[in-house]
Amino acid sequence: MAFGDDIQRNAGNLLGDWKSPIDHDLPTKCDSWLVEGVRYIANRVKQTDANQLFKFAEDRDTGLTSETTTDSAGTKYKVFHESNYGEVLYVYKKDSAGKKYISKEVDRMIAPYLADTNSIYYATAQSPAHFISGDFMTVYPSGSGTDGFIQVRYDTALTTASTDIAYFPDELHILPILYASEQVLKYKLSVMRDRLPDAPNYDGYTEVGTSGSTVDGVTTTSTSNTGTETLTGLEYGEGWNAVRFYIENEEDIEIAGAKMQELNAEQQLFVTDYSWLQGQLQEVKEEFEQQFGAAFGVLGG
Repeated sequence: MAFGDDIQRNAGNLLGDWKSPIDHDLPTKCDSWLVEGVRYIANRVKQTDANQLFKFAEDRDTGLTSETTTDSAGTKYKVFHESNYGEVLYVYKKDSAGKKYISKEVDRMIAPYLADTNSIYYATAQSPAHFISGDFMTVYPSGSGTDGFIQVRYDTALTTASTDIAYFPDELHILPILYASEQVLKYKLSVMRDRLPDAPNYDGYTEVGTSGSTVDGVTTTSTSNTGTETLTGLEYGEGWNAVRFYIENEEDIEIAGAKMQELNAEQQLFVTDYSWLQGQLQEVKEEFEQQFGAAFGVLGG
């Protein structure tokens, strides 16, 4: 089942006309939140139990491109510039028989001694060493087998149509889904708050009647002296302004009453939707922490 289906069960519709037209880009946002969730979870794991990061890592010993360096004793790689890669957990050299020898990270100031056979820091194929400088890593000795890294990798190709996550434990797929669900719920709540009507006013209203008449300090215009009054330019959230206009200007009270009933129903629907989103947000956040805690033996934080 696609991740988007699971997210919709937690957070409601992603593709329909929910509060149209504000959600037209929600599926695209959700794709980004899934990828963001993978990064967030890997970082939480690092803070909680760094020894578990290997579950989110790739063994890279093929396709590595070395960089030009003046130090012929070491091999230089650019490893920290790609957005889909994270922390390097281990560096190793692999011999012709496939045996791996873990490299020791040293301070770059030690580099001149790594090729000195008389130094205690001398690096060999069975006792390699490396240092990091910026986006680059240099491994010693040069040659003498195949260099490789165990490096955290993020699946940046995730979408709501995905059913799997590369370099991510199958049993933890629920976590990015819950993370993305939480972001969808927060987004919907934010949009609903932003669409609450402002304080009543008469902006955008045009009264057709006595030329130059004034309603609450707003001078209206007239094209004829027919004694009829209309409103134009009504937008979302201005319905209560219309009711007030009808009443204060002795318009049809039945129209005002009907409008009030319509607005009361709309208000109740708004409250119901908003309350559901708030409740779902709390449930999703709690489930995320429970699932994370159960997976890594800690209380979520």
